[in-house]
Amino acid sequence: FKQSAAQLRSMMDRFPDSAYMPSLVFWFGSANYAQREFKGAITSFTAFLKTYAEHPRAADARLNLGLSQADAGERAAAKKTLQNVVDRHPESNAAVVAKERLSKLK
Repeated sequence: FKQSAAQLRSMMDRFPDSAYMPSLVFWFGSANYAQREFKGAITSFTAFLKTYAEHPRAADARLNLGLSQADAGERAAAKKTLQNVVDRHPESNAAVVAKERLSKLK
């Protein structure tokens, strides 16, 4: 994942106006999460949601943000974010996972 993250970062830097930027940012955050780089994942998913709030991957980005916050020890932020997934995307698979993780955080 480390090499993948480096390649994604390189593409983001080289092609900032690319139509693929939402996917690059999302997968960069995912690569950070997989490496247990939770602060980097939080930064990436937060940036994704600020810029691409209505993107089809928004529910997954919100979920991944909440999971990153939980794993970084930011319980209050994680609870808020995961509840936001449930509230904003109630019919999504992300909401199912968010509910499960919320029950473990309470």
